[in-house]
Amino acid sequence: MQGYTHALTGAAGWIALTSTAAVPASLLGTQIPLGIGLMDFPPGALLAGVVMSAGAALVPDMDHHNGTIAHSLPPVTNLLCRGVESASGGHRHFTHSLLGVIAAAVLSFFASRPTMEVGGRTTAIGAGIMAVFLVAFAIKALHIRPGRRGSILNTTVGPWIISLATAGAATYFLDYQWSWLPFAVGLGAFIHCLGDGLTTQGVPWLWPWNPAPPKALLRVPVLGAVVKLVWQDNGYFRVPALGDTNSLREGLFGALLVVYVLGATYLMVVQM
Repeated sequence: MQGYTHALTGAAGWIALTSTAAVPASLLGTQIPLGIGLMDFPPGALLAGVVMSAGAALVPDMDHHNGTIAHSLPPVTNLLCRGVESASGGHRHFTHSLLGVIAAAVLSFFASRPTMEVGGRTTAIGAGIMAVFLVAFAIKALHIRPGRRGSILNTTVGPWIISLATAGAATYFLDYQWSWLPFAVGLGAFIHCLGDGLTTQGVPWLWPWNPAPPKALLRVPVLGAVVKLVWQDNGYFRVPALGDTNSLREGLFGALLVVYVLGATYLMVVQM
């Protein structure tokens, strides 16, 4: 799955689980909720979570030295992704497993804890630093690069300026309201793996154990064909509904996500 689609699925997943906004009855004759309101978050956190979850949905691809997010905040992310790739065994291994998802959530919990006195107030500096990277991942994946050609925002410095400004503002205004960040990171990482599992390559959910499907199951009529489709010999699992990465089906899926994310975000702002 492409970085663009990953970011959209992360944002859509956050909205679906946390939003209490709904399509007004005046439009469709009945009120349709856009999310299940799983957790009671402040309005600012709900909106910030849309961006952070979009960025977090790219976190598993830190295992690819030439992936989308490797070039999001050069040269820091280039070096970071090379290090993760080397430590995790390469692309679509540790970071694309259940263990990797749990690790992302746990690490983000501890990384978001440090605070610092800034301007006479205690600021969640750890969460702010994480936010810089998550914003950068999101804007890189979504191909957001404001400014005219040749302007500073349209250069490699631009993502640094945008990410630092956005994360800085969020850190200042949200104050202590960052308890949701590890949830957003874990959710984004999990949704990333789900998305890659919808492609033909699949993901190693059980890494470092990559078992082949039992031969006894493969010999069962009908069931064997299903098992062979979803459980590959290399231990990767898939339900290839979207086909190959960057397929027409993925493009159509991405278009639906754009409508949902933009429409839901607008209604979240209006109905706050």
